Amino acid sequence: FVDIAGLVKIPYTIFDDILQSQTIKGVEMIWPAIDASMEMYAPITGLFEEKFGSMMDLSKAKMNILKACNALLRKLSKSCNTEFCGRLLMFLAKVFDISEKSAVNLTGKINTGNVTLYESGAEFSD
Repeated sequence: FVDIAGLVKIPYTIFDDILQSQTIKGVEMIWPAIDASMEMYAPITGLFEEKFGSMMDLSKAKMNILKACNALLRKLSKSCNTEFCGRLLMFLAKVFDISEKSAVNLTGKINTGNVTLYESGAEFSD
């Protein structure tokens, strides 16, 4: 008997270990390989849950990916590492469904303090 649930969680554990053990430069260097192997993380989207049913509990695997990516995003500078932040956010968007609880604003709170003022064409050209 092979423990399929245990085997499926191995890539997520390795992913978490890699992101925690490397420097930002190190993660940036290996990120293209991680992003290219995104299909390895496809079970998060429910493909394995459909195939194997309730015997697959990937909630811990999902949380490992989310926790590792959020920790990395907190480490990254918003002004110096903008491209890498964007690639990391795109990875999360590809891996997690839009219906995922962590992707939905359940409380409906919005930041009303953030006001963007637009210049007219005449003001902009001056």
